[in-house]
Amino acid sequence: MKIAVMDEGVLPVFNKELNIIENLMVSSENLVINTSDDVLISTDHGFNVCKIINKYAPEAEIISIRISNSTEVNANIKALITAFKYCFDNNISIIHFSGGSVNLKDDYLLRDIIKDIINNDQIIIAAHSNSKGLSFPAVYPYVFSVRASELFNEYEDNLCWGYNFVMPSKHRININEDINYITQSANSYAAPVLTAKIYNMLKFKNNNSCILEGLGISDKIFLCEHPIFLEDVTIINIDNEIIVEEILPFKVRKIYSDIRFKADTRDYVFIPNKNKEYTIEKFSSFLELLPKKEDRIRIVYLGTIDKEIKEIITSYKFDFWFIPNDEIYPIDVPNTVLNNFATIYFQGNKEVVYYIMAGLRDAFLEDGYNCFSISNYIDATLYYIYYFKDIGKSYRRKQLEYILEPDVELVYSKDESFKEIEDSMTIEVTKDDDIIKLKISTLDMNEELNICGKVDFKILLDKIVDMV
Repeated sequence: MKIAVMDEGVLPVFNKELNIIENLMVSSENLVINTSDDVLISTDHGFNVCKIINKYAPEAEIISIRISNSTEVNANIKALITAFKYCFDNNISIIHFSGGSVNLKDDYLLRDIIKDIINNDQIIIAAHSNSKGLSFPAVYPYVFSVRASELFNEYEDNLCWGYNFVMPSKHRININEDINYITQSANSYAAPVLTAKIYNMLKFKNNNSCILEGLGISDKIFLCEHPIFLEDVTIINIDNEIIVEEILPFKVRKIYSDIRFKADTRDYVFIPNKNKEYTIEKFSSFLELLPKKEDRIRIVYLGTIDKEIKEIITSYKFDFWFIPNDEIYPIDVPNTVLNNFATIYFQGNKEVVYYIMAGLRDAFLEDGYNCFSISNYIDATLYYIYYFKDIGKSYRRKQLEYILEPDVELVYSKDESFKEIEDSMTIEVTKDDDIIKLKISTLDMNEELNICGKVDFKILLDKIVDMV
């Protein structure tokens, strides 16, 4: 069983000592090639990561993949995606990445390959950002994310956000009799400990399902911002919510308005009814109809978890994912942080607004802007729009704005009068037959635009940029 370590590379002279069986790098043409013997490596970060893995899992065969060049310490997103694709194509069991990004535009490019790897039953271990405490891909569901106990020990019991772990990061590195040192406190040096632990577990039992139990997680009940891991989904929609399939980030197998359904897939979205008693009755019946011995079933409950729902699900071995309510991330936000981004508010029927928000958000991201889309409609999470129960007072929103540093924020509130910044732009959305009509307004400007297809979102983006 092999471990791919995507980092800043290791000098080939250390291959034997670290049990590196392949020493690779991503070229300037975004190809994975062999590392030459005369390659220049500017830091010891990659060496330290591989050394820690080798220290705690000496039998592990390591494939080192260098994702930064000799002049840049940080990898670009294209090189990172190339390395992940190489690991996917070669079906490498364990993928280690002691790094990450806090850019939403990188998240937009990265999430598809991470989804492919997860659904191929490969394992990703990633470190969160040291300075921000959160990063992509570590924050994604089913990625084993790690923070250093020396930096985040006070949050050690906060494990509700997916596969979230705290490990030690200070390790003695021995190079020879004269040179030895202790690694600094950093999430990137805590992550290799978890990688070694997972390797040692799988070495004796080649079954990924044993890992969580071995790491002390018995109940597979988690929170996620978005169900990005879903791929072939049956939707149980007992609230008869309108679903905009065109912008869902996953394929829909079938949508049912009741629990009379065919249990022939592993991925489900359950949309609860506004009547709590009716929801509990139907949710219980839904779970009973699923195959009991199938522990690979993944269920996204499009709501927040409470005591009654938790009592229903604890006897099942399925993976349950819920939408966060008042839960927050294990990070602090400095009081001095100032919001310095443009805000666009949306008005109109939500299914049409979702379509416009998703298309405009993607246009912003593709143009290089960090675009953050938010709403207090909980079903918005299906379309990669962040949900906050109370948009104006949410501390989690404040955390994510601090971490992600958006350039522009798209806001859709149940209260159409909600506006934190009076001179911000407003887009009113209506639909007439197949044409979506937009009224775009600021304090001193008003424009109109029709959206007939995806090509029009670039026109919308350019018009917004011109207006501000």
